[in-house]
Amino acid sequence: MKLHIQRADAAFDKIEFYLASWQVRDVDVSAWAVGQHIEHVLKATSTFTVMLLRNRQPDGSGIQKQLKGILLQRDSFPRGVAKAPDVSLPADNTPEEALAQLLLKTRNRIGRLETVSSTSVAHHHYLGEMVRDEAVHFMAIHLDHHLSIIEDIVNAAK
Repeated sequence: MKLHIQRADAAFDKIEFYLASWQVRDVDVSAWAVGQHIEHVLKATSTFTVMLLRNRQPDGSGIQKQLKGILLQRDSFPRGVAKAPDVSLPADNTPEEALAQLLLKTRNRIGRLETVSSTSVAHHHYLGEMVRDEAVHFMAIHLDHHLSIIEDIVNAAK
């Protein structure tokens, strides 16, 4: 888990760098602007972190999905395959300052996960129930996925 938390921290550093480009958009790369990718990935990460911090334990009702194992083993997922749930959709034009605050809050929350039981669970709308280490691994994959898109947007707009 420490490795994936370090990976998330490195992603947060990159997100902080890209905050200044929050309005950059290239529709050939993505329908979302850089700031929208930042907002989405931080909302999703923060939501997962809150679920884990609640220390809810598995009750046996969580569906184990084969896709989860494949995704975690591949350590990545392709673009355009899944649709973000409504709760993590970004606004049209969230200002840089609000994104910076969300980044700080998310970074602080994920830093507290080492104190959470390894059996604490979070629920993903496609992948089902994930224990702490699986969820942290997924968050790192998700952060990397959106950072790759952000980098492509910024590079295409140059």
